[in-house]
Amino acid sequence: MTEFNSKNFVELYQTLQGQELWRFLNTEKAIIQMKTASDLNKPALLGIEKDLLRSGLMQTKEQIESLGIDGKIYDRTKQMLGAMVRQIMESEGYKLHSKNMRVVTSSKIFYAATLYREIEDKE
Repeated sequence: MTEFNSKNFVELYQTLQGQELWRFLNTEKAIIQMKTASDLNKPALLGIEKDLLRSGLMQTKEQIESLGIDGKIYDRTKQMLGAMVRQIMESEGYKLHSKNMRVVTSSKIFYAATLYREIEDKE
């Protein structure tokens, strides 16, 4: 596992949650789920959303209000999560295909997410 290039999220990445998110995303299971979602033409984040919720690393939009979580930090954490996923997906041979794909109806966490495509070998 390489270190997260956290240039825009230095303080947030240094928190316990930031470190735990990075470890979670670098597990073999999470990587397979993100790649599978991408291969099925879905944003990579949707492949790991259920596990993010089950693990308690992320909460639903509704939970943040009842738990008193700062909405700005929650949104910033989602942005960092997207940057982390991008770094991992690119290291796995995928490239960004479409940014800000609306996922409102199918996601309990995200409003929009990024779609990745596997880079095809050209011989």
